[in-house]
Amino acid sequence: MVMSLPPEQPVARFLDVLAALESERRWFQGVSALRFAAVSALCCPGSADDVAQGIRRTADALHEASSWLGPFRSDMRFIVGAMLLLHGQDPEALIEEIKSVQALFRKAGLRRGGTYEAMAALLLWLGKEGQAVVDEDVARFQEIYEQMKKYQWWLTGPDDFPACAVLTGQAEDPVVIGERIESIY
Repeated sequence: MVMSLPPEQPVARFLDVLAALESERRWFQGVSALRFAAVSALCCPGSADDVAQGIRRTADALHEASSWLGPFRSDMRFIVGAMLLLHGQDPEALIEEIKSVQALFRKAGLRRGGTYEAMAALLLWLGKEGQAVVDEDVARFQEIYEQMKKYQWWLTGPDDFPACAVLTGQAEDPVVIGERIESIY
């Protein structure tokens, strides 16, 4: 990982990175994704301009590598670009890993999830520090997903895939995770 310690002045850092990102924003682009990207990039080393250029470069690579209806054709690519920059990961490697994880999801019988599936693949991959996601990771992911469905079957769907991916990195048993989620809900 290439991330540095949190800045002493996080609000100032956020505003600097956001201003650098907005300096090249086109009139038709929204600002929300850039705000999330700036927050995600708080711990990226380098000047605000360097970080913004890195995010843009990574976002452009994601855009080019994505299919016409792919998840990174939207402004979400800036947020993902910031996450990849923060973790020192390559956008092309992410695209390949998403394809691999999607194949593992199909093999496990998981529903298609579009953008949620891509985000889950990203989070699983970053949780393993860029190492390939394997069958065991997907099995744990699926166990957590099934535990969530056990309690809220009418609410739980592919939009919960990113949360399940984050929870996959937790040490507790999936049953315990499901019980804790339900107690919070």
